[in-house]
Amino acid sequence: MTRQIPAARIYFPKEDITTLDGQINLILQSGQLTLGKYTKEFEERFSSYSGTKYGIAVNSGTSALEIILRCLDMNGSSVIIPTNTFAATAFAAIHAGAEVIFAEIGDDLCLDSDDLNEKIKKDTKAVIIVHIGGIISTQIN
Repeated sequence: MTRQIPAARIYFPKEDITTLDGQINLILQSGQLTLGKYTKEFEERFSSYSGTKYGIAVNSGTSALEIILRCLDMNGSSVIIPTNTFAATAFAAIHAGAEVIFAEIGDDLCLDSDDLNEKIKKDTKAVIIVHIGGIISTQIN
């Protein structure tokens, strides 16, 4: 018999579980998992917390990236992303009308700044920095 060790065992206090159960119940009873009053409340509270005029909730990180790139009007422009990223990073850029240019990563798994500098073209409008496995990109010049 083999015993598996869980990757993480997150502790939730009983009071938190009770509160979350109640909130989830209200959301499910409302019949609106998205675009309802709870999403609006989250967006308002988040924008207030972050000190911004607007807060927009989206369904995924991919959608968030695509929205940002569409706001930059990427049609006919290029965006540089690291080779070590989830495919959705490139998909978001492609859906926003950008040409994707891949740049190499360094030993720290983050975007290599030397290769990045070589890949920049006249039409490059954006560089997407990706944090992998908890390692935060800090070497970009």
